[in-house]
Amino acid sequence: MNTFQFASPQWLWFLTAVPFIYILIVLEQSQRQKRFEKFANRSVWQKIAPELDWNATLKKSRFWLLGMIFLLLTLARPQWGVQEESVKATGLDIMIALDVSRSMEVEDVVPSRLKKAKHLIRSLADRLQGDRVGVVAFAGGAYLSCPLTTDLDYMLEAVDVLSPRTVTNQGTDIGLALETAAKALERGSVQGSAKEEPKADENAPSKVVILISDGEDNEEKVLEGARRLKESGAQLFVFGVGTEKGGPIPVRDETGQNVGFKRNRSNQVVVSQFKPNALMQLASAAGGRYWNVTPYEAEVEELLQKMGALNRTQFAERKYLIHEERFQIPLAIALLLFLLELSVAARRTFKVTPVPPSATPLVLLLLAAGLLSGTSASAAPIQGYFENEKGLKAFKEGKTEEAQKHFGSAQALDPSLPEFEYNQGVVQMKEGNFEAATEGFGSAARDALKSGDDGMAARSFYNLGSAMTQKKDFRGAAQAYLAGLEAIARSGKETPLTDDIRKNLELLAQEQQKQKKKDQDEKQDQKKDDQKKDEKDKKQESKDQKGDKKEDKKDGKPDPKKDGSGKEKEKDSKDQDKKDQKDKDGKENKPGNESGEVEDPAVSRRKQGFKSDKFSKEDAKRVMAELSQREKALQEKLKRQGSRPPQGLEKDW
Repeated sequence: MNTFQFASPQWLWFLTAVPFIYILIVLEQSQRQKRFEKFANRSVWQKIAPELDWNATLKKSRFWLLGMIFLLLTLARPQWGVQEESVKATGLDIMIALDVSRSMEVEDVVPSRLKKAKHLIRSLADRLQGDRVGVVAFAGGAYLSCPLTTDLDYMLEAVDVLSPRTVTNQGTDIGLALETAAKALERGSVQGSAKEEPKADENAPSKVVILISDGEDNEEKVLEGARRLKESGAQLFVFGVGTEKGGPIPVRDETGQNVGFKRNRSNQVVVSQFKPNALMQLASAAGGRYWNVTPYEAEVEELLQKMGALNRTQFAERKYLIHEERFQIPLAIALLLFLLELSVAARRTFKVTPVPPSATPLVLLLLAAGLLSGTSASAAPIQGYFENEKGLKAFKEGKTEEAQKHFGSAQALDPSLPEFEYNQGVVQMKEGNFEAATEGFGSAARDALKSGDDGMAARSFYNLGSAMTQKKDFRGAAQAYLAGLEAIARSGKETPLTDDIRKNLELLAQEQQKQKKKDQDEKQDQKKDDQKKDEKDKKQESKDQKGDKKEDKKDGKPDPKKDGSGKEKEKDSKDQDKKDQKDKDGKENKPGNESGEVEDPAVSRRKQGFKSDKFSKEDAKRVMAELSQREKALQEKLKRQGSRPPQGLEKDW
C-alpha cells in the first residue's frame, strides 16, 4: 500500500498567501521604478546607474517564494509507503465499577462524591501503563459504559459523561455491579487473549475490579457477588468516598443547577450516610483491600503497589501501520532555492561570495534536526486555571469556603500542579485546620520536588513548618524548615524566605527551651503539692487521734491498750474514791461558787462522778447504752481512718 498523505496538512493553508505576497512584491517594484522616473528618464538609467538591475530583484523574490513553498510542504510532512509492525500487549484487565446513584452527588467532600471519584480514576489512569481498563456504571441497575481498552483517553471520556441520569433505575445495587464487572472481564479475556503464547502464570490473577461507592447498598446481593468474584479469580479493591457526617442529596434541574434537596414522604430532607463498614466487609469477603478516599489521594500509590505485585499476562498482539516520512525531499529543495536566492546579486557589480561546501550539509543537518525534534507543551488546562483564579479572588475577599471549593475543582482538573495543593493548604491554615494544612503543604512539597520547582518546594516546606509548629510538633517543624533551606540552596537564589526560616528556627529553639522549663516547673510544683498534701493528711490524722483520746477520757471508758492486770484496775478505783472523798469534804466547807450562786445538785453530781451506792437499775442501763453508742461511733471513725487510701499515689487511669 503506497498511499500518499500529509501528516500535518494544516500547514498547506499558508500556501494560499504565496500569490498575494508575489503581487505585493511586484507592486512594490513598480512603485520604486515610478519614484526613480521622477528623478531621471528611463533612457538614461543605464548611464547614471549601470549597476542597477531591476530583474535581479524579481529573481531573488521568486527564488525566496519558491523556497517558502517547499518549506511549507516540509512542515506538512508528506508520507507515502507503509510498514507493518507487531506489538505484543501485556498487562492487567481492570474493570472500574463506579457508583452513579443520587447519593454520590452529596457535597460532603470537595467538590462532590462523584466528582472526587472521577478525579481518583483520572489519577489512576495517569499512572497505568499497558493495562486494559473498562468502566461499569451502576445505581439500582448496572451497565457496561466502556469495555476493556488500552485507549485510556477514550475511557476517561466515557467516565466524564457519567451522572445519575445515565442510569434510570436509581438506588444502589453493589452486588449487581460486581456481577456485571465479572461478566465484562470474562468476555474481554476471551476476546483479547493471545492464543499463540500461554500466560505467564495460569493461577495468578490477571483481572482486577475496582469498586468506588459511598456504601449505601439497598439490596442484599453484595456478599454473594463478592464470593462469586473471588471464585472467578479476580482481585477486588474497594474505595469508599464520603464522610461519616454525610449530607443532603441535592436535586438539580436540566441545566445542572441546584433547586433544592431530596425529601422523604414526611417532607424531611434526606441525609445520605457514608457507610465504610459495609464496604470493609465486602472487601474482606472477596479477599481484597479497602481504602477511604482522602483529599490528597495517597491511597492511589498503595493501590498501584498492590497491582504491581500481580502478574501481567499477554492479552493481545497489535499490528500497526507505520507511514514512512518523506519530508526530506521538499526540505532539500527548499534549502537549494534559498541558496540560489543568496547567489543572485541585486546589482550587476555585486560579486558572489561562494558558500563553503561544508556549510550546506551543516545547515541541512541542523534544520532537519529541528524539524524532527517534537515540541511538547505541559500546561494546566484552561478550566483549572480559571478555577484557581476564582479561588484566589474569593480568598482575598475572605470567602474561605468558596475559595476551598474553587481550589478543589482546580486540583481535580489538573492534579499535577503543586500550586493547587499549596492553595488548599493555605485555606486550611487560615481556618485553623492544621492537620489538613499539614497534608496539603506536604503533598505540594513532594510534587514540587518531583517537578524540580525548588521555589515552590521552599514555600511549601516553610508553611509546613508553620503548621507543625501550631500542632506543637516542634521536631517535625524543624525538619520542614531545614528542608526548605535545602530547596533554596538547590535553587541558587537567596530570597527573603531564607531569613524568615532562620528566624523561625531560632524562635522554635526558644520555644522548646520554654516548654522544657515549663515542664520542669510543673513537675516541681506537683511534687511540692504532694508533699503539702501528705503533711496536711498527717496533721489531720494526728488531730483525730488526739480527739479520740479526749473523748475516751471524758466518757470514763478505760483504754483497753492501757489496761494492765486486775491489781492496776483496783488501784485506780481506790484513787478515784479518795479523790471523790476530798471533793466532798471541800464542798461541805464551800457551799457556794465564786459568784455567790448555789450550784445545781445535778451539776455537782456530774463533777463528782457516779457512785455505785446511788445508781438505780434504770440509771445503769441508761449509762451502758450511752457508752455502747459512743464505742460504736469510735469504731466507725477508726474504720474510716483505716480505709483512707495511702497518700502520694498517682492516678491509674
